[in-house]
Amino acid sequence: MKKAVKQSRWTSFKRTLYNPQKNEICGRTFREWVLIFIFYVLAYCFLAGFFIGMLFVFLYAYVDSDVPTLTGEHSILRFRPGIGLAAKPNAYDTFIQVATYQSTINDPYINKVNELFSKYTSTNENENCDTPGLHPNNPNIPCIFDLSVLGECRNIVTSLMEGKPCVLVKVNRIFGWLPHLENPSEIPSPGIECGGTNEFDRESLGVIRYFPEHTGLNMKK
Repeated sequence: MKKAVKQSRWTSFKRTLYNPQKNEICGRTFREWVLIFIFYVLAYCFLAGFFIGMLFVFLYAYVDSDVPTLTGEHSILRFRPGIGLAAKPNAYDTFIQVATYQSTINDPYINKVNELFSKYTSTNENENCDTPGLHPNNPNIPCIFDLSVLGECRNIVTSLMEGKPCVLVKVNRIFGWLPHLENPSEIPSPGIECGGTNEFDRESLGVIRYFPEHTGLNMKK
């Protein structure tokens, strides 16, 4: 009977890494390691191809770049558009604080209004929508908005100093929605009216002026 040779821990560890008698590396032959490597390469190539294929289907086949996935009654807003602030100092709050004297309190609101107005100063980047029909010639370019129709609100600083703060509002657009007007010959566009929520607010507001004067919303702009 052959006597077992006691090996040191270092010798046993080296034999685990490479066994010259069986030509094994970490307990496997070179051929076995090659097969394992090929298997994992093919497996990961399949997973990568599957992921790229699903991404391609989602981006180019399922999602339309021109039409939202959920429209009409299936969208979040459904067919209930709302009125929002076109310029507000804080993106997460609708509260606007202004002063009728020179103060840094007005700076956030003034900066937001001027930033909004700057988008309509260049007519080369806007589309002329004052043409018959409901849709502009180029739907990818915003319509020209004549800032002069804002009257006293065109100069936001002057209106504040005169104690006449202006609030700019906009309608939340809904894809495929147009307002239904009962009498379009008399009321060509949807109207808007502002007021206080209680008697005290209504008295404090005083007389409200609208710019443009007809207080209608041009759905092409």
